[in-house]
Amino acid sequence: LYHCIEFNNRYFLFKMDGEVSQVLQSLSNSNLPFDVALLERVVQLQYKGTPNEIAQAQKVLTQLQQLQDFWLRTGTILEKSQSTETKLFALQSLEAVIKYRWKILPRNQCESVKNYIVS
Repeated sequence: LYHCIEFNNRYFLFKMDGEVSQVLQSLSNSNLPFDVALLERVVQLQYKGTPNEIAQAQKVLTQLQQLQDFWLRTGTILEKSQSTETKLFALQSLEAVIKYRWKILPRNQCESVKNYIVS
């Protein structure tokens, strides 16, 4: 079984056997503009998919949060997303960085986070 996600005339397949590499690769590629619409679809599957789709979406979202620089996308996600659930996911990613990695972040990144939160 497959679940197909389409965006910008491109199609990504979730194989129900756990293959999520295409979606993950697209969302984690820092050389491309971040595709908020694709992230919204993955988050939507986490909340409204079949049990298999939920598991696959959770796998993608967990792997994204484990990426060292994913939290840097928080501002883009918050500004461009129309989905409350996707914004919550972005804020949870930022929260995890602040709780668990704050002391090892470069000081300029810490200042950027502080300035973003305050403004």
